[in-house]
Amino acid sequence: MSWECRYRSGDECVKLGVDCDPGRAGCVLRGRVYFPFAPEKNTQEMNEAAGRPDTDASRRRDGT
Repeated sequence: MSWECRYRSGDECVKLGVDCDPGRAGCVLRGRVYFPFAPEKNTQEMNEAAGRPDTDASRRRDGT
């Protein structure tokens, strides 16, 4: 599978001004794509739907 992000320029995310890391907080893919090998990048709802616990407790506290 491949994808294209309009904010990616080389290895950099132009939107965030840092190296591209698909699924990180602020990424346009967050909450839209399920990451099977990195469940910490998925939203709590996506992990619950897939039957996986949310591994990042900080997301539960701030609601993101």
